[in-house]
Amino acid sequence: VFSAHGVSRKVVSDSGDRGLEVIDATCPLVARVHTEGQRYAMAGHEVVLIGHAGHAEVEGTLGQIDGTVHLVGSLGDVEKLEVKDPDRLAYVTQTTLSV
Repeated sequence: VFSAHGVSRKVVSDSGDRGLEVIDATCPLVARVHTEGQRYAMAGHEVVLIGHAGHAEVEGTLGQIDGTVHLVGSLGDVEKLEVKDPDRLAYVTQTTLSV
């Protein structure tokens, strides 16, 4: 059973390779973050993921988006952020983010 927080593509692939029966309980809001993040990446944007490192949803989202993804969870992370082209930047957020 895939958690409501979602999982990476590798987990999905590995499950299929092992012939496991899968129940995908990914929250529709989380799935939308995955879809939008991937859409931005495919359009050539660097993606900023705002969330908490190590959180299951963040790990799943990082594993669903091809391309450059920058994880930021604090002002310090933002200050250290280096992007190639600020005009080609998009962001998505952890849906369970509390500030």
